[in-house]
Parts: sequence; C-alpha cells; structure tokens
Amino acid sequence: MGKVEETVAAFVLFLKKKKDTRLILDADAINILSENPELFDLLPTNTILTPHPKELERLIGTWTNDLDKIEKAKGFCAKYHCILLIKGAHTLTLLPSGKMYFNSTGNEGMATAGSEMY
Repeated sequence: MGKVEETVAAFVLFLKKKKDTRLILDADAINILSENPELFDLLPTNTILTPHPKELERLIGTWTNDLDKIEKAKGFCAKYHCILLIKGAHTLTLLPSGKMYFNSTGNEGMATAGSEMY
C-alpha cells in the first residue's frame, strides 16, 4: 500500500466512510496510523490491528520487558477500543476489555511475511 501522501489521503477517506464496518488492518495501514495518531479516532470499535513486534513498537512505544509490553498494549486497546493481534513465534490477542488470549502453537516461521498455515 505504501505511505505516500495520496495513499494516506485515501486511507483517511476510507476510514471516514467505514465508521460502522469491521476492519482488520495490517502492514502499512498500521504504519500510517502510527505516524498519524489522530486517525485512531476514525477507527470503528473493535478494529483488529495485526502488528509484528516492530509495528507494535511504533504503536505503543518501547517496552522494558514482556510484562511492560503487555500492559502498554492493554492500555492501547482500552484507549482506542481496538483489538491487537500481536504476531510473532506465538500470537497474543488483546481485547479492549482487558481479556487476553495466547496461542502457543506455531513457530517463528509463522511470523514471516506471506506465511500460511496448512
């Protein structure tokens, strides 16, 4: 998708028109949001964001340990009423309510772009 000015403008228009739509956002959509935090107010409730660790850092800032990361991510979900599906060797899903789900199956290969599970 990219992050050029035209793409950002189109993304903003999309968000304004899709206020009641369920969304799953990944990659450059996450990067655009992290560079334009005012856009979080345009996200429909329970939008799902699927960051890998570096994208997550762009969203919530740095963390000192895993507990700190989880607490910052929980605060982010509550503030923006969104769902975070944090990708990695294992997947952590956080809901705005504070509930968390941890999937310990899979491996680091699943965190590689374009991976599919068969």
